[in-house]
Amino acid sequence: MAEKRTAGIRLKRGRYKSVPGEHYGTPKEVWGFRTAAARGSPQGAARAFLTANAEPFALEKKLAGLQVQRVIRSLGGSHVILKQVHAGYRVHRGYVTVHMDRAGRVYLAKNRSVPARLLPKTFRAQIDRGAAVRKARRSLPKKERDAEPRETERLWFPYHDRLVPAWKVRITRHKPREDWIVYVHARTGRILSRYDNLSESKDGRGQVFDPITAIPAQFIEGRGDHGPRRSIPRNGIYPLRPRTSPVVPRSGNFLHLARSRQDPRRVKIPVGHFVFR
Repeated sequence: MAEKRTAGIRLKRGRYKSVPGEHYGTPKEVWGFRTAAARGSPQGAARAFLTANAEPFALEKKLAGLQVQRVIRSLGGSHVILKQVHAGYRVHRGYVTVHMDRAGRVYLAKNRSVPARLLPKTFRAQIDRGAAVRKARRSLPKKERDAEPRETERLWFPYHDRLVPAWKVRITRHKPREDWIVYVHARTGRILSRYDNLSESKDGRGQVFDPITAIPAQFIEGRGDHGPRRSIPRNGIYPLRPRTSPVVPRSGNFLHLARSRQDPRRVKIPVGHFVFR
């Protein structure tokens, strides 16, 4: 759909597209428009846009509770992220983002903030930090394992169509490593959410060997029938042809290596153990 330009920065009905939210009756995303150019900083342009469109997003007056958390600048424009804070505590996953081109023309906005009408007046907690940590620990599987609390925080937690006071408890386990994040209701002690942040992480760094169990014979001590004998590299990485990086145990009995039938210049590990670290 072609973008519809607006004369100012206020959105006009029928001149933009939106995705409705699930619980609050406010749009969680609007696009398909482009406002007039704005001078000044991206933060100023973002706040001006939100002020002019506070009603459809159900934001507080004068954008109270929205704080600029980060500004990302790219070749095509700027992206302003504002977090929601209420009564001195942040709202879990409560944020608004405003996206604009290099001339300050806004073309996209995302809204995950809780509407002003649903914000409680005060943060009332009936359990302290120690009780929240104990309840979080007891909620984990295999309770007998050691669990070290790393971080606690009071915050607002969106629960269906309302906002409840909660404790965020971050717990670490070792061997195998786990990084649990548990949200505990600050009044009732009920577990609102619980997940292993490490197991569900989509991004990570490490060294991975290509699962090919064959390596050149000359790289095995005492087996150099083709070329000079050379010791096994300490880092376990061998200069083979592309896509043939070996997978060799960092320690073990290399006398169990067997010569490959497909290529007599190579040997392989029958057990097929791979290294992943």
